[in-house]
Amino acid sequence: MAALGPRPIHVLRILDETGDTQVNYDPDDAAAVREVEERFEELMRRNFVAFDVSTQPGRIMRSFDPQAKEIIVSHQFSGG
Repeated sequence: MAALGPRPIHVLRILDETGDTQVNYDPDDAAAVREVEERFEELMRRNFVAFDVSTQPGRIMRSFDPQAKEIIVSHQFSGG
């Protein structure tokens, strides 16, 4: 029998005009992953940029990876 422990919780953090929104999901829950992936894709269509900050160094994401433990999505920044 497998040991029961806490289920992994991953987070999609969205930084936008409404503030910092955290969307927690279980990467083993197909319905939750699908919902978070749809939100991620919608933000990418709106020219947001995503970073997997669960790795060192962090990396830019071009597509959704449900195994990334923490993803930060924000508006693209431009220099002035």
